[in-house]
Amino acid sequence: MDDTTKLGSVDISAYMAGSMEALEKMARLLGYESDAKELASEYAHLKFMMNTKLWNETEGTYFDWDYRKNAHVKVVRRKKRASWRIFISQFFPKRN
Repeated sequence: MDDTTKLGSVDISAYMAGSMEALEKMARLLGYESDAKELASEYAHLKFMMNTKLWNETEGTYFDWDYRKNAHVKVVRRKKRASWRIFISQFFPKRN
């Protein structure tokens, strides 16, 4: 895929979600409650969007999302089970 401007990326989304969650906790520890609430809201929304668009129930894993095709971008499997299934996004709970 040459044009990634219309792509919902699993790895970038997971890194962003993890960062938002960590920043929210730091903001709370430092007493910045309004910032913490905003970050918590952003985290919840991103997590919801990841679980809505990027999660594939049939495959039991997350995939990138192509907004032009309105479909998951699936990785080509090799003969051996590759470690491509282990995304950082799988460390976040799927449903809340």
